[in-house]
Amino acid sequence: NRGYKIAFVGNAPRTDFARSLVMYKPGFAGEARRFARDLHLKHAIPLDGMRPRELGRAHVVFILGA
Repeated sequence: NRGYKIAFVGNAPRTDFARSLVMYKPGFAGEARRFARDLHLKHAIPLDGMRPRELGRAHVVFILGA
């Protein structure tokens, strides 16, 4: 609805995320902050537990928390 392209939908290897997260590849902090704001989230953080190459062509990851 907001023009974002969805590259992949899947399940994280763990399921204990207490809150939803937006994480980003190096160099894409601005895009991630805008995406987080569009989702009504307060923060976007650098990738944690994932390598940039694991995202393929995607720049941002959204993890839906509990």
